[in-house]
Amino acid sequence: MYLRELPFYRASSLKHLGRRSEMTASLSENLRKWRHGLNGRNDGFFTVTPFLYSFIKNQDKVRRAHYLWLISLAEYTLGDAEKAISDLEESIDCYGNNFYAKYFKKYGFCE
Repeated sequence: MYLRELPFYRASSLKHLGRRSEMTASLSENLRKWRHGLNGRNDGFFTVTPFLYSFIKNQDKVRRAHYLWLISLAEYTLGDAEKAISDLEESIDCYGNNFYAKYFKKYGFCE
């Protein structure tokens, strides 16, 4: 199963290995895709909307929360912690059941 967070973890590894230019290039491209997805339309499962979100009533809010979460991970890794925290909080406001966003806010990069 493909996890959309994988580019974040890959970028974090590259950052740790000291390969910052490769990390920035990779994460910037994913950030562009995620921002596009944030403003995209709902095409149903296997395109813009992650599969399980197709069964949720308010898909637009959940999709927005999902992409804000991904964007916040990228922004933090690229060094914009203030924007990352802002997007993370908006993600939680959009969909309060976003476990990963809540977890990162409490234990992750939002000290």
